[in-house]
Amino acid sequence: MGWGGSAQAMIHTLRANKDLLRKRKILFKRDRTFGKIKKRYTKASAGILKKPSPSPTDLKKIRERIVKQRKKQIIITVLATIISTVVVTVGIHLIYKNLVSQNLQKWEAKDGYYKRQQAEEYKINIKEGLEKMEAGNYFFAIGNFSEALDNAPNDSLAEYQLAYAYCLLCKIEKKGCSRAIRLVEELSLKHPKNLHHPLLEVNYLQKH
Repeated sequence: MGWGGSAQAMIHTLRANKDLLRKRKILFKRDRTFGKIKKRYTKASAGILKKPSPSPTDLKKIRERIVKQRKKQIIITVLATIISTVVVTVGIHLIYKNLVSQNLQKWEAKDGYYKRQQAEEYKINIKEGLEKMEAGNYFFAIGNFSEALDNAPNDSLAEYQLAYAYCLLCKIEKKGCSRAIRLVEELSLKHPKNLHHPLLEVNYLQKH
């Protein structure tokens, strides 16, 4: 009896599985329209393949269009290069000009300072030289007037006072006479209309 029950259970199980197979869903079901799609694709491909080749005229137009585009690209590249070069050059020039301007301002400021300093030293030397002349210190007065000329080259006042100091040194202390004669001669040639220089020679150097 036990065996018969087992067989009966097996039969029921097989029937149930068979019913389930009838109700299963096919996941990868072939599309019934595949043939139609393939047919349309084949037809379209055949149309493309059978399309006539471009004529020489068309090829010429295509070639001309490509050449024109390339020329256009070359022109654009050249213009861009020229513009960038000009911009860089102008930028460098402006930077250089700005630096030069700044340096000129610095140099002018320094030059102005040096000129003011030289003018101040010139005034001091002239003043001290005249004071030493009054005191009879002609040798030291010559040093002051020489320094005044260093700060103000070709200054007529300093030149005359230097020559005058040498003339007094020559007349009174019998020193520097050759130098005095040379200075007076140079000043007479340099300033022929100035009568003070010949008077120095007449008054102080005529006997030397």
